[in-house]
Amino acid sequence: MYAQRGEDDVTLEWFGWVKDSSGNLAGGKKNGRFLDIGAYDAKVFSQTRALYERGWSGVMVEAAAGRFRNLMEAYKNDKRVTLVHAAITGSQSGFMRFWQNDDATSTQDEAHKQVWQEATPYIETFMFFVTYSRLIGSFPEPYDFINIDVEGKLNAEILRAVLSCGTAASLICVEYGAQADEILDFANGRGYSEVHRTAENLLLGRK
Repeated sequence: MYAQRGEDDVTLEWFGWVKDSSGNLAGGKKNGRFLDIGAYDAKVFSQTRALYERGWSGVMVEAAAGRFRNLMEAYKNDKRVTLVHAAITGSQSGFMRFWQNDDATSTQDEAHKQVWQEATPYIETFMFFVTYSRLIGSFPEPYDFINIDVEGKLNAEILRAVLSCGTAASLICVEYGAQADEILDFANGRGYSEVHRTAENLLLGRK
């Protein structure tokens, strides 16, 4: 497993993967599709690698330049993975400050940057941010699983956009920060409920 807190165990179970008598995972959905916003790395902290290794395909979106280079190296010439070098917002597009590093903390959220800047120094850059609706206009649904991990308050904004667009995904993983209640209130109103929670992420499911 690759996810930060074992979330991919829950994800695989959700999509029908169970352990056989030998302890191997078997029987699950093999031709699913994922969207990974803030993909970060092919394996480290990945919410989608376990699905990829079981035959899934999908779109991986990453804004940080160094992390995107690593994704290109890992998935070069792989027709099952579409790599998108972009920064995503829920509703507002345009050039915005984006603090980058090669750790897992690159962010548009200045408050988030303040928390991490001593441990993971940043380079201040500007990125052109595009809306979620524009992203899926170019890389359309259906997706079975969506991961949202962009470090900071934009996670909740992007989730709102995902649910407002009427996604087909039955499971969504979102980093919640200080916005867990806000996220759950909105998700519950769109037919999703909490499936699992870790120190960083909420898994929201819809049967």
